[in-house]
Amino acid sequence: MGRGMAVNLAKAGHSLRLYTRNLSKIQDLKKDNVQIFDSPVEAAKNSDLVVLCLTEDQIVEKETISSGLLDTKPPILIDCGTTSLSLTLKLSKLCSEKKFVFMILL
Repeated sequence: MGRGMAVNLAKAGHSLRLYTRNLSKIQDLKKDNVQIFDSPVEAAKNSDLVVLCLTEDQIVEKETISSGLLDTKPPILIDCGTTSLSLTLKLSKLCSEKKFVFMILL
């Protein structure tokens, strides 16, 4: 799902800062308006928003909380994945404490 969104956003001319756990899956997307990073923190730095498309709570927690991504304080964090209610509430609380917006797409 995330790759498809990235492809469409890049085609529309948006600047993207991408990270994925398997970088080989997105290397072909690298263009003038698409940068690829090897960590979620680097990808999130100076971004207007961060979009998550992850499938398991353990991965979501690792890539957001454990990695330090939330400390980059992106203005908006959008979760499009299949995150559990308990982790969604935890992320919402952490984002609120850091004074940025957390959204989920159902």
